[in-house]
Amino acid sequence: MNAQHRTKNRTIGLVLLSTVFLSLTTTPALAQADPLTGQQLSWRPCFDPANPPPNPPANFARLECAEFQAPLDWHRPGHKKISIAVSRIRATGPAAGVLFTNPGGPGSPGRRLPLSLSRRTELAERFDLIGIDPRGTGASSPVRCAPPAAADQALPLDPRDRTPANLTAMQDQAERIIRDCQVFLGERAATTTTAQTARDLDLLRHLLGQRKINFLGISAGTWLATHYATLFPHRAGRFALDSAMDATGSWESTQATLPMAYERRFREGFLPWLAQRHATYGWGQTPAAAHARYEGLRARLATAPVNGINGAVLDAIILGGLGHAAAFPGLAGQLVALDKGQAAPQSAPPGSDILNPDPASYGAVYTAIRCNDTPSRFTRASLVADSARLGQQYPLYGWAQVVNDCLGWQRPDLPVVRVTGHGLPPMLIVQSEQDPKTPIEGARRLQQRLPGSRLLVVAGGDHGLYLGNPCVNTAVEAFLAHGTLPEGETRCP
Repeated sequence: MNAQHRTKNRTIGLVLLSTVFLSLTTTPALAQADPLTGQQLSWRPCFDPANPPPNPPANFARLECAEFQAPLDWHRPGHKKISIAVSRIRATGPAAGVLFTNPGGPGSPGRRLPLSLSRRTELAERFDLIGIDPRGTGASSPVRCAPPAAADQALPLDPRDRTPANLTAMQDQAERIIRDCQVFLGERAATTTTAQTARDLDLLRHLLGQRKINFLGISAGTWLATHYATLFPHRAGRFALDSAMDATGSWESTQATLPMAYERRFREGFLPWLAQRHATYGWGQTPAAAHARYEGLRARLATAPVNGINGAVLDAIILGGLGHAAAFPGLAGQLVALDKGQAAPQSAPPGSDILNPDPASYGAVYTAIRCNDTPSRFTRASLVADSARLGQQYPLYGWAQVVNDCLGWQRPDLPVVRVTGHGLPPMLIVQSEQDPKTPIEGARRLQQRLPGSRLLVVAGGDHGLYLGNPCVNTAVEAFLAHGTLPEGETRCP
């Protein structure tokens, strides 16, 4: 059987499975007889009330946790099972439904997110707030990549060194790491996808006794939200997309826009901010002077690293902080310290908190989803050529495109979910103008693909806007709680 027929048969099988789910929601007797849909969620406190965590967050005692079983592979639902960990904060008033949440990544665990939303009175009154550790993350049968070899833990190679030997070494290293990760994951490598996760969510919807779900997705959580709605349009209620990814394309196409977006945020956001505070940091009185000072520091670190920080690591430090203006003082302090020959402290790995027992799962899920969901068309030669072009235009992140997240990954024969917008309800998209991680250009393309959806544009470049901007808070809650969308494209300060 060729790949086209296999893909067609799998797609037909998934449609049939979705139809079965639809019928089970209206036939409780059948649901009870099915080992998947007949499961009962057994809720318990996530935290031991007698032994609370240090500095407990607000409403922590109200957060309940449960688990359910899902197929390892929804193409073979009777094969093996995995565990999916979820959380809930029950509505304080008469519940109008459930609000699913996802913090992004892809690969971030989400059971803690309802705690943040529980501080928003209207949402807390109207919805059961649901947090989910997507498959492979947190406490949901976590996956991990192979531990890196000693050689791969050394100082990163500098992508601005364009000698053929260095470029080959960078690509060899990236391919080895990703190939080893896929081998280490085994059969989990092919089943860690957004489509599989979306079907986990629809099973959870059924177990919660809901005909529809509402959804707040942040960053890569918007990719998951739009893919869920595409697979289950009749199950999609009100969906708010905070810092939306362009789900109309591929992971590879979204990656191609990032050098421009990060450079824009660096030059139009961080460097002007730094220049305005020359009296504090002494880094340069104009953005151009501040940029030249940065390039000088980077060149020195490229030849003489300071405590494990070379030019490539310096770029990574800056890239990691451009998504939030609140991080700018820390970035400026690191630059000043490094300029004096002092090492800068590194941040904790993403996703590490008391409800996430295995932060290393983040990298494995991030890699598998990006490399499985959509095919990649790059080659080693095309990466070298693209990075040369992008590096000249956008040096902060452009040169680094000589390697790709999926270099060395062998993508299985998996169907691709196409977000066409057909049959989807109107959604609210919230996006900042200089967002470096999910550029606004992609959000505009997504909004055009989703009939009746509205775009709320926010000044600045923060990534992840809800809960941090009063204007955004009002708009998101008006939509989720009451279905009220702006009349057209609107703006927030």
